[in-house]
This record gives sequence, structure tokens and C-alpha cells, in this order.
Amino acid sequence: MRWFTPQHVPDDAQAILSDEQPLKASAASLLWGLTTPLAAAAIQWTFWPAIQPIALLLFYPAVFAASWLGGGLAGIVSTVLSAGLAWSLFMSAPHTSVVAIGMFFAMGILMSGVMARLRQAEQQAGNGRFKALVEQSLAGIYIVQGEHLRYANPELARMMGYDHPEQLINKVPWRDLVMPKDQASVTEQLQRLVDGLDQEIRHAFSGRRRDGSLVQLEVHGRSVPTKTGTVVIGLTLDVSERHRTEAALLRSEQLLRAVIDGTTDAIFVKDQQGCYVMVNQAAAAFLGLPINKIIGRTDHDLFSPESAALILAGDQEINKNGTTVTTEDRLIMRDGRQLTFLVTKGPVFDAQGQMAGMFGMARDITANVAAQEALRDKQVLLDRMSTLAKVGGWSIDVTTMRGTRTDGAARILDLDPRLPESMSITDGLRYFKGSAHSKISETMRRAIELGEPYAMELELVSEQGVRKWIRTQGEPILQDGKVVRIEGAIQDISEVQQARLALQAHQAHLEQTVRQRTVELETARQEAERLSQIKSEFLANMSHEIRTPLNGVLGLAQIGHRDHGGAAHQIFAQILDSGRLLLGIINDILDFSKIEAGKLHIETLPVNLQALLARATAQFQERAQAKGIGLRTQLSPELPAMCDSDPLRLEQILLNLLSNAVKFTVHGEVSVSASARDGQLVLTVTDTGIGMSAQQLSGLFRPFEQADGSTTRRYGGTGLGLSITKRLVEMLDGEVHVHSELGQGTRFEVVLPLSSTPQAELRTVPAGEAEPINDEAAAAPQVGQRLAGLRVLAAEDNQVNQWVLSELLQIEGALVTMVDSGQDALACLTLNGPQAFDVVLMDIQMPGMDGHETTRRIKAMAPGLPVIGQTAHAMAEERSKCLAAGMVDLVVKPINLDELVQTVSRHARAKRTADVG
Repeated sequence: MRWFTPQHVPDDAQAILSDEQPLKASAASLLWGLTTPLAAAAIQWTFWPAIQPIALLLFYPAVFAASWLGGGLAGIVSTVLSAGLAWSLFMSAPHTSVVAIGMFFAMGILMSGVMARLRQAEQQAGNGRFKALVEQSLAGIYIVQGEHLRYANPELARMMGYDHPEQLINKVPWRDLVMPKDQASVTEQLQRLVDGLDQEIRHAFSGRRRDGSLVQLEVHGRSVPTKTGTVVIGLTLDVSERHRTEAALLRSEQLLRAVIDGTTDAIFVKDQQGCYVMVNQAAAAFLGLPINKIIGRTDHDLFSPESAALILAGDQEINKNGTTVTTEDRLIMRDGRQLTFLVTKGPVFDAQGQMAGMFGMARDITANVAAQEALRDKQVLLDRMSTLAKVGGWSIDVTTMRGTRTDGAARILDLDPRLPESMSITDGLRYFKGSAHSKISETMRRAIELGEPYAMELELVSEQGVRKWIRTQGEPILQDGKVVRIEGAIQDISEVQQARLALQAHQAHLEQTVRQRTVELETARQEAERLSQIKSEFLANMSHEIRTPLNGVLGLAQIGHRDHGGAAHQIFAQILDSGRLLLGIINDILDFSKIEAGKLHIETLPVNLQALLARATAQFQERAQAKGIGLRTQLSPELPAMCDSDPLRLEQILLNLLSNAVKFTVHGEVSVSASARDGQLVLTVTDTGIGMSAQQLSGLFRPFEQADGSTTRRYGGTGLGLSITKRLVEMLDGEVHVHSELGQGTRFEVVLPLSSTPQAELRTVPAGEAEPINDEAAAAPQVGQRLAGLRVLAAEDNQVNQWVLSELLQIEGALVTMVDSGQDALACLTLNGPQAFDVVLMDIQMPGMDGHETTRRIKAMAPGLPVIGQTAHAMAEERSKCLAAGMVDLVVKPINLDELVQTVSRHARAKRTADVG
């Protein structure tokens, strides 16, 4: 190569074909020319006795060797020296020596020339072979001197984008072949070679091709001195592909490192001794140590003994078989955590195919394992619940009509869930027979074609031939608007169906029983109604039968009391008191019976509280005065003038309470008051009487009871008054409270809802309701000509009552026409005309035509003639019947003169006013 270099530098025709410098080459050639003759002379001198007289025997080989080894110069020097040595040392005959020496000299010169030519030819042949090798080299070869290339082989030209080396040699500065960014560094490297600072260089830089594109180059060079100066010779390699490969490898390594470091899976490599040589960050996190504390350590250093033994057992299996395995290992970490990993480990082989260690990847599946265990538990529970509930699921592909079923569905069909064929559906409709098959087939068709979900109950025949009732439902699953499969559930309802049939039978039995019981209850109801009717009729008749004679007794007593004085006057007064007492007892019994029978009704009408208190106290004024006790009333100014309630029942409540208060008070006073409290009406009756103990208060409102037996004997009474009072208060949505101390007196409080009636809404007092009267009028009723001039037609079948009624009316100045029956009343009206009378008093219960029918006929004849009923029936429904028949009011027997006068006067005067108008 170094010989080849001078052939491609300027003036190379004069170059010495030697690997050395000219002076060194001449010295070497001269040395070979001197040493070979001297060596030959020494050897020949040693063995001369044996070889004489051949003086030039060894000098011919010496010339040959010098010529071959040292070249032509060495051969000539050797020839001259050999001739001189042979002449002086070994030749004795001069004439012979001259010829021999001449021939030797000529042969030596010829041999030197021939050997020089042969050596040059051989050297040129070697250089040709070397040049051919250089020209065909896959590496670029160059010679640089100064700013230009003195030589470039074809490969270098190709690398740089040129067609032929001649386009480069001595034409293109080497700087143009280097990218600007690398020119300074390349210049520095070449300069160091030229200056002898470096013997060789190896340098990589970016080359610039002919078209300006970049090529990555690596150059190897050394300096070589020549006659014309130092040159740089070397090789150039195109390392662009290697750079790309290295860059790709680097990117791959970086990507791999990023994956290794970024993954949450632990990745590691161990050597043959089980020491960790590589771990990623995830592995370090699991172990709780930095990476540098893990490298070089074994599993015994990092895990508990049990976990280390488990890991090493797996490693030994890999070392033994040389295969990759995946296991699920539960390990105990350094901090005591128990984690489950999915571990994949395999062998790592070296270049010779020998196992050098192992790699591994471990994924923390603790949460997954826990979830799977929970899922398995849930699945077991679900299977258990499915078994208990006899429920299963299924799914069918509508294209193939094949599908799968759950264990529960298989069990319902009496299939073995452990067999794979039991879990697949090939012909699910074969279990349905007859109408059930037709019904389910049509339902499935509609589900597939129309996407209709369904739910139905059918009978099927299981694989074992058992008939079962099932409830099945299906839900079409659509994809791109088409049904692709149907998913559903199936439940064995055989027991439910049996229970349903039993229930239906039981229901039918119950319905039959209910019908029978209904008939019995209806019979019992009718019987109860009949008995109630009988009771009501009995009470009404008893009331009529008692009140009718009592009406005569009290009527005659009123007349006798009015017409007589002295002892007779007192006797009639006693008769009136006794009769009224008897009437009160009868009224209590009737009211209690009506309450018990549910026939006592509450009305809501405007009530004048002041008049109510006046009427109630007026009835006890005379009795209180007789006993020497005070009786006073008090009305709170906060109360409205009128309120809504039932006036009849309110007055009855006050009368019952006042009756007891006056009865049980010997001295002191009785007071009655009305006030407002928290938006409610409070009626209070207070006395200073005998009072009651706590034991007596506990049974106060029980019917037919009084405080004790002695009071019954001393004071009398039925024991129904307070019981009736409490029932009436409750019917009015109120409460009654009692406060009493033995010997101190008693206070009753009746608390009722308070609803005021505005004055603008007050209506005319209806028939039968007494007009409010003042206290004086109530205390001292007027007796005399209050009905003077009124013409009264009275129908009464009882002669005593006729005489009493006539007498009472005539006392008050009325003109009375008395008839015995309803027919007589109609005949009298027909004879005299309706205008002959101002009012008609009509007895209700009469033989032949009763008072109701008679009234209806009178109203047909004379609509404007008022008819007032008079009856011994005290039931509430009697008043309704009378009003329905056309009567304007009703007077209850025994007749009270004042009430009779007020009622007749009110309606008769109204009739007269209307006639005049």
C-alpha cells in the first residue's frame, strides 16, 4: 500500500519502488552486495583445501543471492568484490585468472541485471493485483495531499455520488465532500497527521454527496511521506445504514426502556446464580426498595422464606426444562402485604445457545383474584338462588336458532348441567307439546320479526318426561335495526301452579262459603232490621200508649191547677210535678234507646245562645226558688250572638246538667255560663251541692248508674241523664269534663266546636222551633186570651184528650171545632169551606184514615191552611213523616199549654196575615 501511494502523487515516474526511503534502500542494497561475497570468501577459505583449484565456486551463489535480495546495485557490488577476493586469495595462474575473472565479472553483471528485471516484474505483478483489489474494494480508498484527492477508488466515487473517480481526483477539494458543520473537525484531524502528532486517525463525520445530500462516513487514515511531501492515505466506510440501524436500535431500546419503566407489571432478569441483574421501577415499587438495592441480590434477600422457596422452585423448573412457564404465585412482601402475581418466567440464552439466566414478568392480580373470588362466591350464591327459585336463563341466535342455557335452565328441563350438550340449545321448542308448542312458536316468530318482548306461562315436558309449568320471558336484542338474538329467563312454577289451582279451588270454596254466609248475614240483617223495627215500633207504641193517658192526666191537672185554689191547687201542682217527672223518665228511656239504635240524628242550625240559656234556666227557676238556692246565668261578651249547632240537643244537654245540679244542691247556688276558649264554645254548669268522690266519678257516665245506692233512694232517677249527655256531646264532636269534690260541689264543662253564623245569613226560624224569649217571659208565662178569635179545627179520637184540648184552647179564647176522625175533618172542611178555619190540629194515630193521609188530602183541598200535628210518638222520624205529609209543625203529647199556644199562634197568625194581604 505504501508502495502504491507514491505511484499516485506528482512526479511519481521517478519514485523508488521500495517500501523505504531512497537512502535507506541504497544502503541496504550496498550491504547485501558486501556481505554476500565476504560470507562466500570466508566459507570457501575454510573449505579451500577440499575445493581448490575452483576459485570462483562460492562467489557465483553470492552474486546471485545479492542480486535477488538487494537488487541490481547489490549484484554489481557483489560481482566486483567477489572478483577481487577470488583474484587475490584463490587464483595462482594469472593468465588463467584473468580469463576466469573476466568471465565471472561478465556473468555477475548479467546475473545482476537479469535478477533485477525479474524482481521488478514480480513487484509490478503484485502491484497490479493490489491495484485491482483496491479498485474493486467495497470500502472507499483515498489519498489526500493538500486540498485535493490524489487518488480515489470507484467505491469512494460512488459513495459521494460521482460516476467515476476521475471526477474527484485533483478536481474536487476534499472540503466540498464534508458537511460544513464537520469541516473544522476533519481539518483538525488531517492537520494532526500531517504534523506528525498522530500516526493514525479514525474519525466519523457527515459527508456531502454530489447532489448535496448527506452521507454518514467513517474514515481510517495514516500519513505517508513521499518525495513531494506527506500524504494521507486511508479507507472510507459508508456508515449511514449503520447509523440508521443504530438510531433505530436506540429508539427501540428507548421505547423498550419506556415500556419497561412505564408498565405497572414488574419486569426482571436474573443470572444463573439467581441474582437480579435488571429490574424495572414497578418491581422496585412492589419490593419497596430502590433499584440499586435490588441489583445483585437474591430472592432470599427480598422475600419471606416461604415466598423465596416458592420462587426458587419455579426457577429450578425453568433451569431444568428450559421453557417459559406462567404461574399464579401468592407472595408475602417485605412490609407484610400478601399479594398475588401472575408470573411469566423463561430462560435467557447467550450467543452459544447456553442458558445464561432467566427473564420474568409479574402482574399484581390481587384485586382481580379477590374480584374473581367474590364473583365465584356470587356465582355460587346465584346458582344456589337459581336452584332455590328454580330460575334459569337462555340465549338463542335467531339465524341458526341455536344458543346456550344456564345451569338453572338445564335443571328445569331435567338435563345434567355437567354435560356440555346440556348447556347448548339446538331445538328448544321440542319440550312444548300441542297448543303450548303453537303458542310459543307464534310468540317466538313475532319476537323475531317484530322485535316484541314477551312473557307467558306454559306447560312443557322435560327430558325425563315430567310435565312442568314454566314462566318464560324473552327480550329481542337488536343490531342495526334487526333482531340478532333473543335472551330470556325460564322459571319452574309447577308448585306455584299447583298452589294456584289449590287457591282457585279454595277461592271457589270460599266464594261458596261467602255466598252462604252472605245469605245468612242478609237473613240475620233482615232479622235484625225486623227486630229493630219491632223495637222501634214497640218504643213508638209504648211512647204513644204512655203519653196518651199522660196527656189527659197532665191536661186535666193543668186545668184543675188553674181553676182551683187552696188545698186543691196544691194537689193539682203535685199531680203536675209527678206527671212531669214521669215524662222526663220516659223521655230519657226513649232517647237512650234511640242513641243505642243509631236513630238519633244531629242537625246544624243557627242557635241564639242567650235565648238558649234563658229557656233552660226558666224551667228550673221555680224549683230553685222552692229550695232556696240561687240560679244565675252568665254569657261571655266574646261569644257571637248566633252560632251553628243543634239547638234541641244543646238545650237537652243543659237541661240534664241543670236538673242534676238543682237536684243535688241543698244550699248555695247553681250557675250556668257560656264562654269562648281557644276557638271553642264552653258551656259550664257549676253547683255547690254534695259533690262526688273519685270512685263515684269513675262510673259517672255509665248508663243506669248513679253515685251510689243511697242517692238512688234519696234522690231518685234512672241514671241515664249523664250517659245521654255524654253521648250527645260526642255526637256534636265535643267533650265533657267533670270536676268535683265531696261536699264541695261539682263543675261540668261541655267543650264544643264554635262556628259563628253571620247576621246576614240568619234564616227564618223553621216550624217547630220556639222563638227566642226573654228571661221574664220564660219565668212568668202569660195565661189568658192569647188565642182569642182564632178558629181551630181539631181532629182527636180519644175523648179525654178531646175534652182536655178543647178546654185548653177555649181557655185561651180560641173557637174550637172538634171532630173524631180524619174523615170527619175532611167532611167538616168540605161542608164549611177551608176559609172557615185559621188552623187545623191533627192527631196522627187515628182509626180509619190516619193523620198523615188526612193532611195530604187537606193540603190538596186547601194548600194555604196550616196543619199542626199532635202525637204521642216522640221518635225523631215521626217529625220527618209529619213534615213530609204537609204539616207545618208538630206538638208532642202530653201537651204543654204554653208550647201549644206559641205553635198555634205562630202559624194561625201567619195565615191570617197572608189572607188579609
